[in-house]
Amino acid sequence: MKLSNVIVIVFLLGFPVIHSYAQNNVAAKGELIVQLTSNEATSLLTNEFGKINGVNTELKVVSTISNRMNLFLLSFNPNKIDVDFLLQLLAQNKHVIEIQKNHFVEDRDTPNDSAFANQWHLENTGQNGGLVNADIGATDAWNIVTGGLSAQGDTIVVAVIEGGFDLNHIDLNFWRNYNEIPNNNIDDDNNGYTDDYNGWNTSNLNDEHALLTHGTLVSGVIGAKGNNGYGISGVSWNVKIMPVSQITGLESDILAAYAYIIDQRKLYDNSNGSKGAFVVATNSSFGLDLEQPASHPLWCAMYDSLGAVGILNAAATSNSNINVDTQGDIPTACSSDWLITVTNTKNDDSKAIAGFGANTIDLGAPGTDILSTAPNNKYKADDGTSLAAPQVAGSIGLLFGIQCNAFITEYKSNPDSIALIIKDSILSNVDKKDTLKNLTLSGGRLNIYKTTQAIYNKYLYGVCSLVDTSIIGDTIAIPKVNVDDSLFVDLNIIGVQPDKDLDHLIVHFRSIENCDKVNISLFNLFGKPEKTYTFDNTQTSGNIISANLDVKYIASGIYFLQIECGGKKSPFKKVLIQQY
Repeated sequence: MKLSNVIVIVFLLGFPVIHSYAQNNVAAKGELIVQLTSNEATSLLTNEFGKINGVNTELKVVSTISNRMNLFLLSFNPNKIDVDFLLQLLAQNKHVIEIQKNHFVEDRDTPNDSAFANQWHLENTGQNGGLVNADIGATDAWNIVTGGLSAQGDTIVVAVIEGGFDLNHIDLNFWRNYNEIPNNNIDDDNNGYTDDYNGWNTSNLNDEHALLTHGTLVSGVIGAKGNNGYGISGVSWNVKIMPVSQITGLESDILAAYAYIIDQRKLYDNSNGSKGAFVVATNSSFGLDLEQPASHPLWCAMYDSLGAVGILNAAATSNSNINVDTQGDIPTACSSDWLITVTNTKNDDSKAIAGFGANTIDLGAPGTDILSTAPNNKYKADDGTSLAAPQVAGSIGLLFGIQCNAFITEYKSNPDSIALIIKDSILSNVDKKDTLKNLTLSGGRLNIYKTTQAIYNKYLYGVCSLVDTSIIGDTIAIPKVNVDDSLFVDLNIIGVQPDKDLDHLIVHFRSIENCDKVNISLFNLFGKPEKTYTFDNTQTSGNIISANLDVKYIASGIYFLQIECGGKKSPFKKVLIQQY
């Protein structure tokens, strides 16, 4: 049974943990998490199972995790009844939808940094021995979108669940609930949470957060202020980070954190944006090695619930070199379509020591020597899948800043299906790498520039304003390129066709007088040249020349061809390149 009506986030835990396999199966003694058919079923359950075979189990409801989802934390006396026996009995009750143990979760940061002065993951020029272009393509993407607001003016929010944050870091934009008056002991916006001005602490039931490094690091990867003259840049320059913290390391508090975010997104949708938050992505940089989804049904079901309201979820896999397909991991073994699972890559595009799985791990993203924000207005480099997953969460936030009104309109009308289109665009436009082949589902590393192009390509015709789609014959003019109309003389592209292998384009045009070389340029949707091919102009003027363009390394999408020869330029010819 799936949970329903949930929301957007970035999850991170900063509590002390023992990094060993012995920790992974540890659950809080005498505690269970249950989802019931109704709130009233709690008393029926405690009455029926308060005594079993004359033994007082001391079964009771400790707290409500989510009223909307009928989700509760139960306690019992583990000295009076075996937990597995009780779990089996309760699971058979007609009022119980799902029930599980309340497991401890471990932080997935593996701090073993050295000094690192450059953000190679955003633009890799080969610094510090890295491989040129072994990055996520952020600088090219920023020529198109830098994030912050949707095309309809929605403030884009990604929430981080953690043990704490530096809310006063000068290089971070934290979300504030401006519909709440701080510290007046009143739920001003009627969202079910009192004084949640600075987000929410699910353990202490207030908006106070500890000053901790891990949440500050992850927040910086996602959304450090960009182009502001100091510090670093996040993947999305102006996205708001919603701080949601918990300190116990228990699943019950993680689920309560999800519930808080759900309520804020639902409030945003129901109030037409006047209250709540437009949360669009979650990032889970915590989890349990060698665990199977069957033991964590409520956690796994959350991702489907998030997807139902349009939320995509980036999750960090294990920092151990395990095969998640066979050995398990939570949450990256969860099967939700709205979950994007991430492993860690280095600055040479090799996989770091981290989990893998051809069926369970979707893609790689940079997570080694990642420079980010640290408490007290400082910066530090760190390692781990904890820093790889936020690259994806930040990218999702960035994509929602694409200035295409139709894209946001369709997302708000069909949030679950458009979220899946975004996920498919991310996975279909990775940079394919032999180092990730058969180790990830996509076989590649995140490339947000190619993904941005893919989203624009889908919504191009008549709905996104970046390209002038007034077609004259089979040509199209792109205002971004600044073409001199006086140069449109007798130079024209007669036709374009793919070769039999579909990895070359054959361009037919007539030979031109007074030029030795012909340049054929391939432009993307934004007027930026992707590649230029040069050919000898050896035919008699007027004869047809057929030029063969190698496009097998060009990303799928709509492009425009233009010929230049002897100072003359042709009109643009629209072509579709589709990689299979």
